[in-house]
Amino acid sequence: MAPRTPKLAELMFQGFHSGLRWQTKGHATYDGNEGCIVHTHRFLLHHAHSTHLAKMIFKHLGTKKRGIVADCLADIYNYAVDHARLCDMMQPRNFWASAKNSWDWSANINDDAFCAFTYKLLHARNLYLATVPEGARPPRNALVKALDDFMLGFNICFPRNQELKDAYMPYTEVDSEGDGTDKAFSQVVQDMDTDPNDEKFAIIIPIPMEFTEDLEDIYVELGDDSPRFAHNPMFHDIDEALRMAVEANERSRVAQMKYTGLETEMAMIDIQEDVDDVDMGGL
Repeated sequence: MAPRTPKLAELMFQGFHSGLRWQTKGHATYDGNEGCIVHTHRFLLHHAHSTHLAKMIFKHLGTKKRGIVADCLADIYNYAVDHARLCDMMQPRNFWASAKNSWDWSANINDDAFCAFTYKLLHARNLYLATVPEGARPPRNALVKALDDFMLGFNICFPRNQELKDAYMPYTEVDSEGDGTDKAFSQVVQDMDTDPNDEKFAIIIPIPMEFTEDLEDIYVELGDDSPRFAHNPMFHDIDEALRMAVEANERSRVAQMKYTGLETEMAMIDIQEDVDDVDMGGL
């Protein structure tokens, strides 16, 4: 009998030590029929792509261990970090697809599904940062660090390009309810200002074992079958774009130098003609 495919929520770190908050801030409304205040939020791990993502992750990684899933996803996003400067030369869907396809295990994930999942990951990270005070945050796992590094690298490369940021990070603002496709959950609360999900991010000590588990022995045991060693050199989209961009910049630089040199040379001719005219007039 084939093993049951876990839900996407079972494959992802959650809670205080995860560095990710998958519940949106939501909003509260008064339910006149029931005579109570109801808070509604969306769960970013329950949407149209969830089953496909869970199936592909479980099938190609062959594990339910959240630490391994986080490490392998981090590899994809670290690849994106290294190429963040190309974001203005590629459509977001193509950029994320190229990063995903650079690893054998993730190449079969649908491009649209992975792109949407990336937006939800970035959103979950921003929600967490807005929920847990900086001084109280635990050490970052590999996936969270990769997400932070990408956002930092992107902002360094494109500090004032809001249009590009909106394209690469839609629905990721703290007050956003996402793209509207995630399942909505409701519960009764005491007042309009209560966020019932905040309590899930209270400081928890000690750290649960799954956040501290040493996975190196598992990767070593897998050897050549380890998904982290299966970087696929067949997908060159990003590297090819980088090469073309460098060549284009060099051509532009050379052309500019030639143009500037020509302008300077013409200016010198004009000056010389003016000088000659003055000299002639003096005679």
